[in-house]
Amino acid sequence: MSAEELVMSLRTGNSASRKFACDALAELGLEASPCAISVAACLTDEDESVRHAACKALAALGPDVALQHAAALAKCLEDEDEDVREAACDALSGLGGTSIHEHSPALVRCLSDHSAGVRRSSAGALGMLGDAAAPEHIAALAKGLGDEDEDVRRSACESLGALGPDAALEHVAQLIHCLSDDDEGVREAACMTFAAMGSFAGPWCGPIAKCLRDEDDSVCAAARKALQAVGASALPHAGPLLKWLSHTDEEVRVGACQALAALGQEAVTRFAPSLIDRLSDGEDDVRAAACHALATLRENAVERDAAAVSKCFEDEDHDVRRSACETFGAFSFELTRKYVAKIRSCLSDGDPNVCSAARELLQKLETT
Repeated sequence: MSAEELVMSLRTGNSASRKFACDALAELGLEASPCAISVAACLTDEDESVRHAACKALAALGPDVALQHAAALAKCLEDEDEDVREAACDALSGLGGTSIHEHSPALVRCLSDHSAGVRRSSAGALGMLGDAAAPEHIAALAKGLGDEDEDVRRSACESLGALGPDAALEHVAQLIHCLSDDDEGVREAACMTFAAMGSFAGPWCGPIAKCLRDEDDSVCAAARKALQAVGASALPHAGPLLKWLSHTDEEVRVGACQALAALGQEAVTRFAPSLIDRLSDGEDDVRAAACHALATLRENAVERDAAAVSKCFEDEDHDVRRSACETFGAFSFELTRKYVAKIRSCLSDGDPNVCSAARELLQKLETT
């Protein structure tokens, strides 16, 4: 059907036809923007499924179109149907901070809606306020961190992160609690919020580092990003990480190595002796993690570091031997070439991954 035929269905068709027309125009996207007035008229349709489809269609027609009908969309935030209210929140979220601010009182009220979907979407919309965010908006989002629904908590985390470091800093205690949330999506969002805080998150590198041992890979990755964002500013607060290096739990020691590596070159340079001590750990995973962390030294590596890592070429565990090859690949040419003989010995290693890592390293040396 053409756009003109779809508009005719909006005006004369039954409820099923009107919903179909809204959905079809939404699929056309910007191309259907001239039909926006007819779509907007459906926001007051007697059928909730049509109103819902109209909200989604206006959002799909582009932010300029949605902005022209923002007042009508805002009225839908009080619709009797929860799906319509949720779709209206989603449509308003694309308008930009100034326009969202105009309708923010209604969005804040939606954070107390009985529908979790509405609460989630309103939190997401408030996160798009940007510089237009006011203390009352941030306070309302902070309440969402304790919502009974995990999707609402996740959305509140993401929105606080989007509003900048100051917004997150005001409610850092609640964000730390979210790092141990039962839901992995919330934990990941909390880590990413700390990542958005950058150097301001330095004092909380300990709680963030605990997420490196999370059972969910996405949470672990988010924790690494957060620590990388914190960087050297975390050094004054790295005491707990050093204690973890000698913890009785193997996984804690591995996590400490990973955390120091994530903090970057300056952190590893400062704490290299402690990481070198872990190269003789009784657990294979810890030795491999320590060796990998020392690669972060790059050009800062000195003879002491190279000599310690070179002993890993003879480690009983193939992952540790492979990690040694990869670590030397990060060191300077001048330092690495002193250990060519030991690297060559890895070409006859019983593990093909070790052989491959040694071969790549030698090729790199030959072309340097």
